[in-house]
Parts: sequence; structure tokens; C-alpha cells
Amino acid sequence: MKEEKVVRVFPLTETLNNTLINAINQMPQPYGGVTMNPTDGIIVHIRYAEPVTLKNNIYPQPITDLYLFLEPNAEPRVLLFFSHGHRPRVYSLQADSKRLIQAVQSEGEQYDR
Repeated sequence: MKEEKVVRVFPLTETLNNTLINAINQMPQPYGGVTMNPTDGIIVHIRYAEPVTLKNNIYPQPITDLYLFLEPNAEPRVLLFFSHGHRPRVYSLQADSKRLIQAVQSEGEQYDR
């Protein structure tokens, strides 16, 4: 997954957005890894029209973009872009990657129908 390849684009539903935001707010930790190149799974990119404020105090500002890295046998990671002046940051999340992958795939399949 070193090469960017868009395989599906669909609208962000309120249900999927809430699922992802809840996962991002649950016990995040600064990512201590060296690389962000997943070997399997999916990457979700969301660009918000208006900055979104996250409820966890670890996040310094509202976000404008996020990249969620979901691999089946690894904890999820999120790359966040903030609304004013802060450099992008990467966090590890305490969420279930398989459940998040299923949520994303389910929303995509509903859009394809």
C-alpha cells in the first residue's frame, strides 16, 4: 500500500462519521512508530467542510482532515490535520480495527446499491 490508489469514493454518512469520531475520541495515544505504510487493510480519508472539534483533550484544535489507517491485526492509527497552525499528528487508537473496517465497508456497500 505504498502507492496511493483510490478504490471507492462515497458520501460520509452521519452514522459512519459518528462511529469514526467515537473511535478517535477513545483513549488515543501519540503514535510511537516509525512508519505509516500499512501492509494490508484500508485507509479512510475524510476532509471536513467545517472544522470538527473532538472531545478528547489530547487534540489541540478542531480537525479539518483525517486519514484513518485500518489494518485487520493492528491497532488503528489516525493522522489528523488541525484547523490552525498545528502540524499534523499521528495517534494510535484503542478501537477494534476489524469493527471499523466492517463499518466502512458496510457504508460503501450501501452506497453502491
